Amino acid sequence: ALPNGEVIDTVALNSVTGIDASTTANVGTYADEIEITGQNGSNGFEAGNYDLSYVAGDLVVNQRAVTLTALQQERIYGDALTLDETAFNVLDLDGDATLPNGEVINTVALNSVTGIDASTTANVGTYADEIAITGQNGSNGFEAGNYDLSYVAGDLVVNQRAVTLTALQQERTYGNPLTLDETAFSVLDLGGDATLPNGEVIDTVALNSVTGIDASTTADVGTYVDEIEITGQNGSNGFKAGNYDLTYLPGDLVVNQRAITLTALQQERTYGDPLTLDGTAFSVLDLDGDRFLPNGEVIDTVALNSVTGIDASTTANVGTYADEIEITGQNGSNGFEAGNYDLSYVANNLVVNQRAVTLTALQQERGYGTTLGLDPEAFTILDLDGDGNLPNGEMIDTLDLTSVGGLAGDRSVFPDLYPDNIVASGQSGSAGFLAENYTITYEPGDLLIKGFPAGTALLAEGAIEDYFHLIRGIDDIPEPFGLANPPSRSATMAVFGFPEWKQLNGSARTWVRSMIDQTPDEKLTREYLFFLVQQASAHD
Repeated sequence: ALPNGEVIDTVALNSVTGIDASTTANVGTYADEIEITGQNGSNGFEAGNYDLSYVAGDLVVNQRAVTLTALQQERIYGDALTLDETAFNVLDLDGDATLPNGEVINTVALNSVTGIDASTTANVGTYADEIAITGQNGSNGFEAGNYDLSYVAGDLVVNQRAVTLTALQQERTYGNPLTLDETAFSVLDLGGDATLPNGEVIDTVALNSVTGIDASTTADVGTYVDEIEITGQNGSNGFKAGNYDLTYLPGDLVVNQRAITLTALQQERTYGDPLTLDGTAFSVLDLDGDRFLPNGEVIDTVALNSVTGIDASTTANVGTYADEIEITGQNGSNGFEAGNYDLSYVANNLVVNQRAVTLTALQQERGYGTTLGLDPEAFTILDLDGDGNLPNGEMIDTLDLTSVGGLAGDRSVFPDLYPDNIVASGQSGSAGFLAENYTITYEPGDLLIKGFPAGTALLAEGAIEDYFHLIRGIDDIPEPFGLANPPSRSATMAVFGFPEWKQLNGSARTWVRSMIDQTPDEKLTREYLFFLVQQASAHD
């Protein structure tokens, strides 16, 4: 202490090399840098009363406290990260980010403590304090030694990887339900391809038909936009849904037409008659091989057309007209809509059958001892519809007629009605008549040979005595004329009662006896015997 209570209050100081004012002087101890160049006192202090010696002091420049904080950095799951060495902030001693003297810390050396930066399999999440600062680089005179550097670690965040799953369009046939195919989807990875990182795979997706079109057998044909939605997924090879930002895009469900084949059935008509095509004459072949449409739907009728008009033509000849009947449409019920079906039409045949016609020969007549040229126009026609008119004005003009056994031309045939003796074997027609268009049935006609009225038998076997009176008084009766049976012999004896008999010469009498012998017993009447004698007399 100075005497008398005197006090030196302050000294005048000087920084010998100006370190005190230099903001760029590096950290360190500058020995004897502070010199005393004077002083100021009080309480009666007078410098002259003292022999003052000045001893210099050191000036120490200490490190400047600066905090470097690694900023949070982020990467996408499956991608490696190169740490950004500019991702940090500076907190200077004075509370801002500016270092003195314009000095700058440009980059920091960063390290991922557990290697999360390079790991493509590290799961999504925030890895706290993963990014450590291990150094720095600066410029504009920055010297790390001048700073008390504190490093604060930052977080490394692994974000979800954006992947888009798109349901692919699926199709089904009308009437059939669909089990959605869970492998029908596409993957669009962040990198623009379909490959997930680390060999991970999405194997299937959970699909849902938004309005139930997949199971509805009655949903009409059409494209149901965005009907198939994805509601989830299953993966393998390390796939975890939490590592992905999954976007689901819906797909369309298409209901296609159901293939159905409608086949016209063969229809038939008779030549000369038009045909109204039967709209129920068809068959159905469904997609599954039977004739039943889904949902109980029914095709009731089809619209039919005769391609060349054979159905309405009464002049179309008999035959099979292949594929003549075509289907041009259909009508259905129980919910049937043609638009829901891919309809194929198969044509079929129209058959024109022969027309049944009956030709009946009429009875024809001639006299005994004459011949008959059969009249080819002597017949009747019975058409299918019960009258005598053929269709289209066609005509049958004549028949080819034959007398069985040639009786029509045999003068010696005994007078009688010969049933079914006239038979037809053919015909000739006009006005477009073709026999091939008809099934012709021929009915025979009778041949009547007239000679004398019908009567009772003149003689029966063993009844000669009853007619003995016919020959009383007649002599020169030959024995027994070479005739075959008693009735013939009796009849021969009866002719002797006719005066005309005596006028006949020997050949004429022989002819009469021959005719008697050829005549059936029941025909030997008196009238017939007289007729024979007259015939012989006329030709004697």
